[in-house]
Amino acid sequence: METSKHVQSIPPARGVNRLVTVACLGLLAFNAFHLFGGCQAFLRYKAFLERNPREVEQLVSTIYSLHPSLLRANQFDRKQLEFFSAGQHEKVSNCFERALALRKEVYGADSPKICQSLNSLGCSYIVEKKFAAAEVAFKRSLEICQSNHQICQSYKSPGAVESLDCLAYLFEIQKRYAEAESCEQRAIGLLIDHYGNDSQCASQYQKLAELHRQQAKYQLAISFYKKKLAIHEPIFGVNDQDSIYIREQIAECLALSRRS
Repeated sequence: METSKHVQSIPPARGVNRLVTVACLGLLAFNAFHLFGGCQAFLRYKAFLERNPREVEQLVSTIYSLHPSLLRANQFDRKQLEFFSAGQHEKVSNCFERALALRKEVYGADSPKICQSLNSLGCSYIVEKKFAAAEVAFKRSLEICQSNHQICQSYKSPGAVESLDCLAYLFEIQKRYAEAESCEQRAIGLLIDHYGNDSQCASQYQKLAELHRQQAKYQLAISFYKKKLAIHEPIFGVNDQDSIYIREQIAECLALSRRS
């Protein structure tokens, strides 16, 4: 399933709380897609669910009876949301660690299907400022994705691009800008190779723009903002909120460039 242009065009989340919330909800969405075998199947079962809640409950119970470890893993996924809301971040990481271990039991330690758990675990480590542990988790996810030729996110698992984005954010908050830029450039290269053009690179262009802006490299920032705008604006229009935001960033960078 191709990455949605809408998803690619959303401005990147900022702040570790937002990052972990997205990771938590993303993991639950991934589990739902995997459980029902894909997006279209999920939508069909969703409609069936609304009409026949008891039958669906029995269906889910049957699936989980075949893989009780997955049931327990999903329970940990839901439990960590409660801990995160309560600010108990160490318990969040513990839930992700236990869910990851359970999925390894089912899928194996080298399966792309554990990569979402690895990325979510890495995000939870960022909240605790365990940056070295987060880097290990993200790099392991990237290694698995690359060895399985999983480039972009699908209903089955995240891809190398998502793992590189996670690494880039980790490096950015540590002010390891060169490494963050390298990750985003690698992600762009993978996307261009996969799709044959840069039409899916809007998110990465914006992240590169913001990385350069943080380093007062305003002209470079402007060039990447313009690349993002060239992809986004023809699809969503000049009055779209994100289009307006990008043009505002370009104007601010121009003003800052003149002052420096």
